[in-house]
Amino acid sequence: MNVFICWSGVASEAVAKVLHQWLRDVVQELRPFMSDESIRQGDRWRQEIATKLGDTHYGILCVTKDNLDSRWMLFEAGALSKNVEAGRVTALLIGVEPRDITEPLSQFQHTTTDKEKVLKLVAELNALLPAGRSLDPERLKRAFDVNWPWLEEALKTAASGASTRSAPKHRADSDVLEEILVLTRQLSRGRDEEDRAREVRLIELEARYHEAESRGAMLEEHRRRLQQEVAMLQRRSEVQQARLDAQQASEGQKTSGRRPSDK
Repeated sequence: MNVFICWSGVASEAVAKVLHQWLRDVVQELRPFMSDESIRQGDRWRQEIATKLGDTHYGILCVTKDNLDSRWMLFEAGALSKNVEAGRVTALLIGVEPRDITEPLSQFQHTTTDKEKVLKLVAELNALLPAGRSLDPERLKRAFDVNWPWLEEALKTAASGASTRSAPKHRADSDVLEEILVLTRQLSRGRDEEDRAREVRLIELEARYHEAESRGAMLEEHRRRLQQEVAMLQRRSEVQQARLDAQQASEGQKTSGRRPSDK
């Protein structure tokens, strides 16, 4: 199951990197994605992110004090809300209280970094897996307890470091908005291409169906003609056999009616 991890800022990125590996260590069937870890060098990152946003099943927003108003975080959150079912986007609050969250992030579920809350989040992800691929509750709890210290340390470090370290140089708002616009168009274009592909596939299937129907009708007509020919041949054979039997009977009568002197 695809899990999209959103981040923005140094502290948020640090948690996202740990979460990216940690989720797979706890539940191996999960497929987390974050832009820094999951995009191969040389890939077209905008197209890759647009594809992942369209294919994701669950979204986790790594929210810190530094990115509450991040344009990029708000964009990805909005894209996730359109592509996944309601209730499948969660804001992981790192050093942030629920009362600090405003619209539009406040519309999503909130998960604090408390151990029991994070376990509940992981259990929800596990429950969304198909039958036979999810962990039973006891195995999930054991895997969670073994891996929890690693994530707990990362969460504490991020919470204490947010808003205290020097912020990276920010790009102009116009550049950020331009990238968001490009990505939005790619998302829309991707859905349009998928729709067209489905329409083409449907047309192909309908054409094959009608072709099969036509072939079926031709085969049925051919079978009917063969049956007629077989019946005709059978009648001819019966007539010929009747004539042969009559001829043999006639010859037998002639032979039996001759006098001995005639022989």
